[in-house]
Amino acid sequence: WDLGEFPQKGQQLATRWGTKSELLSAIREAKSRGIDVLIDAVLNHKLGGDTKEEIRAVEVDPMDRTREIGKVETIEAWTGYTFKARKGKYSIMTWNSDHFTGTDWDARRRRKGVFKITGPGDHQGWNPRVDSELGNYDYLLGVDIDHRHPEVRGDFMKWGPWVLQETGASGGFRLDAIKHMDSQFLCDFLRHTRATLQRPDLFAVGEYWTSDVKILSEKMPNFRGELSFFDVPLHHTFHEASKAGETFDLRRIMRNSLMRHRPDDAVTFVDNHDTVIGQTLESWKDTRMLLSLYDAQRLT
Repeated sequence: WDLGEFPQKGQQLATRWGTKSELLSAIREAKSRGIDVLIDAVLNHKLGGDTKEEIRAVEVDPMDRTREIGKVETIEAWTGYTFKARKGKYSIMTWNSDHFTGTDWDARRRRKGVFKITGPGDHQGWNPRVDSELGNYDYLLGVDIDHRHPEVRGDFMKWGPWVLQETGASGGFRLDAIKHMDSQFLCDFLRHTRATLQRPDLFAVGEYWTSDVKILSEKMPNFRGELSFFDVPLHHTFHEASKAGETFDLRRIMRNSLMRHRPDDAVTFVDNHDTVIGQTLESWKDTRMLLSLYDAQRLT
């Protein structure tokens, strides 16, 4: 595990966001001003492998991941993670193709696609406890982590309590891309972390990206009440209002929102790194419209 402490690619200590000492300093400063800090946990996939491996895989239809469109073949994938610079300081685990379900790049043929890993070793295919969009939405990007693998589960169960204690980020977790993750694993992960830290009230919020509050409400029981959810439907209504301007009927601003249907489980937000212009989930707001929405919400 690395928070900006060990040499990265190119031999720099800093991650993309800085060094570990800078991170810890920022967290201390935030807490001194009464601000809780959450760890943004991306546990769905990995990128930037250290080594390529020859693996067996089958290409699937990107629009229906349950449909195979080729034969099982040998490809080269960046599924080796050795972390040599870390020298096992916090975790001795290294990663290989056994720990992943899929990838999107065959380095041998320099070919992009969605490839389901079938070997070597025992692979169970896509995880069934994920969203059913695109047939099965286990695979999102990079190399997709298999949360059923005992070594993967063991490493994450140790990492959860460690990262909160190591950083002092006592606010809890923001869990990224949970519609693509094993819902049972996430429940187990949060229960284990809370029990280990003796913090039954440890906060967690998940990013389950859908603009339909009905769909979101139907999926929430899969997570057994272990976390709150970002109000993505309300975010999209804000975006719609931002585009419509003065013609938008503010009386329906909350209609398709988690705040209206499940307020105790809702965490509202306006925009994030995925919604900026040019990103895959682009839905940025006009600043002037946001001020109008804010004033209108204050008056209701």
